[in-house]
Amino acid sequence: MRTIHFHHVDNDALLAYSKFDPATGDCVLVVVTLNAFGPEEATLWLDMAALGMEDYDRFWVRDEITGEEYQWGQANYIRIDPARAVAHIINMPAVPYESRNTLLRRR
Repeated sequence: MRTIHFHHVDNDALLAYSKFDPATGDCVLVVVTLNAFGPEEATLWLDMAALGMEDYDRFWVRDEITGEEYQWGQANYIRIDPARAVAHIINMPAVPYESRNTLLRRR
């Protein structure tokens, strides 16, 4: 549970969290909708430090459900339509080796 982190979303009908593997640095971000009846959209604010990144970093991500790719940064527009998919499962860049021990010690 030490490697799970919740990220801010400006819509209470959406929940976002990331988790990384301390051994490999592999990281996944999951955004789910709590509204099964209609689309929800919001800005997702990533805690870049919790991902081993700087606030200004930009990177490409892939949604493993839809196959779509996006260029992301600290603030990202997201839209989930349950008629299409009830979540985003995002393959994030690996957490750098140097950051993993520090992140494991975060409160």
